[in-house]
Amino acid sequence: MARPNVLFLMSDQHHAGALGCAGNQSVATPTLDRLAERGVRFSHAYCNNPICCPSRVSFHTGQYPHTHGMLGNYVYSFPDPNHDTLAAVFRRHGYQTALVGKSHMTRVWDEEGFEHIRYCDMIDAEPDDLLTNHCFRHLVEAGMADLFDTGTLPSNHPVHRQGFFTSAIPLAHSTEVWTGDETIKFLRGRDRDRPVASACASP
Repeated sequence: MARPNVLFLMSDQHHAGALGCAGNQSVATPTLDRLAERGVRFSHAYCNNPICCPSRVSFHTGQYPHTHGMLGNYVYSFPDPNHDTLAAVFRRHGYQTALVGKSHMTRVWDEEGFEHIRYCDMIDAEPDDLLTNHCFRHLVEAGMADLFDTGTLPSNHPVHRQGFFTSAIPLAHSTEVWTGDETIKFLRGRDRDRPVASACASP
């Protein structure tokens, strides 16, 4: 029997009730609604931690925060490899693994588990080399580096305290479009002789 391909779609800071299929009439989520209609929607599930990094690490390790030890957004405080993340297990069993978007876990774990990585958030960049954020590199190459506005805004940003704003980045170069395009590019160019396990995570 052929092994199935696995694609994880993860939306960041997205409340479970912010879905049309959950009865929310204030949002339009037609694609997510179609996925829910054709699959299974867990209406009584919850994440293991309300903080980004511990919650993601719980998902990728199958452990509670008090077991894996990631209790805050301290991605550089775990320098050792982890051979038992979901991606590392898939990779050991012959899957072609990829991560596109925001990881916000531990870079050394990503590099062990994922063969193909394309980051979109500055939290995943090497602290001394912002061009290791692939989406930011794309904006640099397009001459729009000064418009980058994903993640924690600098204190001198016009809407730093407001917390929401309309991005000056053209839609075609937005983080969301870039993440989708990079995911599709990987899936179209992947090794067809191997099953794929891919995570696509929005910023």
